[in-house]
Amino acid sequence: MLYFVQTTRFYPNNFEKLGFKKIDDDLFMYREDESLWKKQYLLDLGYGKEIGLVRTPELTFNQLISLVLIEYSGNVCEETYNFWGALSTLVDNYCFDFLEYIIKTFSKDDFFTKHKFVYDYLNSELNLNDNFIGKLADKRVVDCCHKWKQYINK
Repeated sequence: MLYFVQTTRFYPNNFEKLGFKKIDDDLFMYREDESLWKKQYLLDLGYGKEIGLVRTPELTFNQLISLVLIEYSGNVCEETYNFWGALSTLVDNYCFDFLEYIIKTFSKDDFFTKHKFVYDYLNSELNLNDNFIGKLADKRVVDCCHKWKQYINK
């Protein structure tokens, strides 16, 4: 089942072309099954956070984990939207808990080998220069950056 839809390089921002009916600026209905979807910013593909839609009700932490810790093929399909949408949501909304889960479940080498796409994304988001980390205002982000650096430097 599809849980996330995301633009690429900010287009198409017209979700109607993908089968969605706009209810208001932040809510859409998928015509195929009449499910409700909420607009939110998702994965940053290098151009800034992409606009996406998330099926409601939103997935739990454990459901998101199950979408991310799969053998991701890298092929563009429903699995791709779910994988990257879930990963983005975990990093944005559950980062510290997600890192705790990874640390308790995997050695660094095992995680890198089995979940290279996740490892690379976390490394690009959280492995920041110490001077930059010191300038961050959000303590949660600072804590996540430090936790990630401890994990990868073991």
